[in-house]
Amino acid sequence: MPKTKKKNDGEIVINLDNFAIPIAIVLAGLLIAVGIFFSNKAKDTDPTVEGTPDTTTGDEFTASSTTIDDDPYLGDKSKVKVAVVEFSDFQCSYCKRHSDEVFPLIKSEYIDTGKIIYVFRDYQFFGGLSIDAAMGGECIDELKNDSVYADYHKQIFGLTSKDAVFTLAKKLGVNESKFKACMDATKYSEEITKDQADGTAAGVTGTPGFVVGILKDDGTVEGKFIGGAYPIESFRTLIDEMLAK
Repeated sequence: MPKTKKKNDGEIVINLDNFAIPIAIVLAGLLIAVGIFFSNKAKDTDPTVEGTPDTTTGDEFTASSTTIDDDPYLGDKSKVKVAVVEFSDFQCSYCKRHSDEVFPLIKSEYIDTGKIIYVFRDYQFFGGLSIDAAMGGECIDELKNDSVYADYHKQIFGLTSKDAVFTLAKKLGVNESKFKACMDATKYSEEITKDQADGTAAGVTGTPGFVVGILKDDGTVEGKFIGGAYPIESFRTLIDEMLAK
């Protein structure tokens, strides 16, 4: 408590010298807090704090290989030497981000121009609805074609029920009774399990995961592994590296 003293006439006078130390402590605390705030603010706005995606090089990715198996793909397999193989989960938010933001650029720059094929494989990390969605995709590919499957792949992320799988299949023009029969038979359970095993062997531990590499005549893809939802610059780096071989 600050000390006080009485003047001769009985008035109370506060000695301000006694406030000096408490005030200094408060001011020091405020200065530290302001410094921390602006330091964190700089981290939020500086892209180099987490690493700059634009400078990613192919050397940062490890060697990997997988196969295209008999899974759906876009592009002309007979005319390309490079493949991108995606392993994804339909409940995965990072997979959706890749599908929304990066895949369209890969499609316009490399698939539509006849430079690569892009292969869709399942890696149902979350189980449950993810497996239902994967099964639905396999059935759609059987009953329609790879192009319709790609439309399904684009729209199925974030589904909230098995009914959503049937609703989307109907929207895409798939025969309802045949689709239901295919789903009920769970005929692609082994295929989905194989996709996951192949993904794990390629280096996938979470989704999404990708192998970018040279496509061989037997369907093997030998190249490098991208683990995560990397920006388009990373894919350009690896795809161009493989195209140059």
